Amino acid sequence: MSAQRLNEQQHYRDAFWHGVRSAVYRKDALQLLNEEAVSIQVMDSFLEILNSDQMALPKGQLKSCFMPTFGWELMKCRDEVGKVAVYVEVVLKNLWDNDLLFLPIIHVKEEHFTLLVLNKQSGWWDYYNNLHPNDRTTADPYLDDALKLQAKITNHFQFTKSSVHTILQLNEIWKHVIRRGEVITQQCNLTKDDRELLTWLMENCVDYPMRSNTKCPQQNPLSADAGVAVMYMIKTLSEGKALENVFPTGAMKNMRAHVLGKFINDEDGCWDAYRIN
Repeated sequence: MSAQRLNEQQHYRDAFWHGVRSAVYRKDALQLLNEEAVSIQVMDSFLEILNSDQMALPKGQLKSCFMPTFGWELMKCRDEVGKVAVYVEVVLKNLWDNDLLFLPIIHVKEEHFTLLVLNKQSGWWDYYNNLHPNDRTTADPYLDDALKLQAKITNHFQFTKSSVHTILQLNEIWKHVIRRGEVITQQCNLTKDDRELLTWLMENCVDYPMRSNTKCPQQNPLSADAGVAVMYMIKTLSEGKALENVFPTGAMKNMRAHVLGKFINDEDGCWDAYRIN
């Protein structure tokens, strides 16, 4: 067994909950309990459970895809372009058979989360920031990150759409994949899912404009609730409900309890209560 595999197994053994790609540790759970800022691990683990929950939804209900947290600072490495390409390609892969795509964005320097949502029914990208500047003349300091990501995704949508006939004719498509931490490109034969996506692309417009939701509920600026507020909005919107203009009393505390409860009650995950005692 490779050293990397052994490290991965130890990594998950140390977690009190883990899924396929995410894990929650004692310090993460304590941050939830103590009303501190939540980690990317908590956000992505919660979203992994929500993705699993989609399997049980009855036909006719809104179908959502919950992407892992994106951050421009997280992409700064030897191959930033490649890592962004991997993320963008996964967004496209999940486009055709979902009504809503949720993309949380972390702004590492400011320790803040915002949310980007692609709503295919409305035909818009919606941007949510629970810490909008009070002064209407002051620019949102986090908006540029969202605009940059939306532009990257839109460019990839448009490029793939323009290449559909060639891809179908060759029966091959280039994909970015991560192998042992490195991004590589490989030419792959089209799968059934690839063909369904490409057919959908030919028949549908993918030029979704972006708008900023300036009426979304605002967190207490003195709190550390940014990640919790984003998880609250994701839960609310994915259930087909409208967001309130103001968070209900106790909403953040209740949401923290809800998230922790999802980890404890998840039958597919693995958790140990003693790790948070």
